[in-house]
Amino acid sequence: MISSFTTESLKEEVGSGSGWSWISEPVGISKDDSFSKFGLLEQINTIADKSDYLWYSLSIGIEDDAGSQTVLHIESLGHALHALINGKCLVYRLAD
Repeated sequence: MISSFTTESLKEEVGSGSGWSWISEPVGISKDDSFSKFGLLEQINTIADKSDYLWYSLSIGIEDDAGSQTVLHIESLGHALHALINGKCLVYRLAD
């Protein structure tokens, strides 16, 4: 049951008061056809079986007094998940 659901569009520039941030990683490390794109992509059609690698990163800032009942819920068909809180790995999972 979802009691509330919010979305936030990614922006090229994010104000420091918004609590959102993003990092652009270098591309082209392993293949000449590597690319970057602002926003989310549909993985199967994007990679066209050339690779299974798409990397998404999201950082959310939560004030100390607002985070005591925070729940992290992730649904993914991806094969790996890394979740970090305050720079410490909370969970690392590979698909079965």
